[in-house]
Amino acid sequence: MENPFMITFDFPLVDSDRKIPVKAIVKLHHSEPASFYKVHSFHVIAAKPVIAGMPPYSFLPDQEIRSLDEDDGILWVHNDSERPTLLSMAIGKAIEEHLAKQ
Repeated sequence: MENPFMITFDFPLVDSDRKIPVKAIVKLHHSEPASFYKVHSFHVIAAKPVIAGMPPYSFLPDQEIRSLDEDDGILWVHNDSERPTLLSMAIGKAIEEHLAKQ
């Protein structure tokens, strides 16, 4: 597996059917008790820079997520809270899709 790698996913907006196409960079971190993924540099796909020649700023802070094995499949949670969100699940799905291609 390459490390780091880029993922793309649809970021769902809360209380809406709309989704924003996003790309981000993912790096696997090995640690105890469980390995996790640090995700950073979130950019809207096809977004133009605010200032010509400047790259767009990441619109989300860095995220740390990991997978938990559940009876009905894998659950992607934030490393600190161990709770899933729409964001952690969207990122996790994109990571799974990337790893399946390897």
